[in-house]
Amino acid sequence: MRSAIPELQNQINTIKTEESNVDRFIALANKYIYIEELTPEILRTFVSKITIHENDKENPGAKYEIDIFLTHIGKFW
Repeated sequence: MRSAIPELQNQINTIKTEESNVDRFIALANKYIYIEELTPEILRTFVSKITIHENDKENPGAKYEIDIFLTHIGKFW
């Protein structure tokens, strides 16, 4: 039973970190409640990275896979 304590503590720390990240993201979102225009500043605030994967060369009509990473949250799409 004692051997499970370090693993459980790691899980607790991970959850606390994720919670803190979500709180930071919500604080950012509260600054931009009424967005009338999507500006580069707003995009930089919320999006940390966009990854566009290579298309399947054998199927040129296939859709591209896109990953969107939000600030403090991680992969969103």
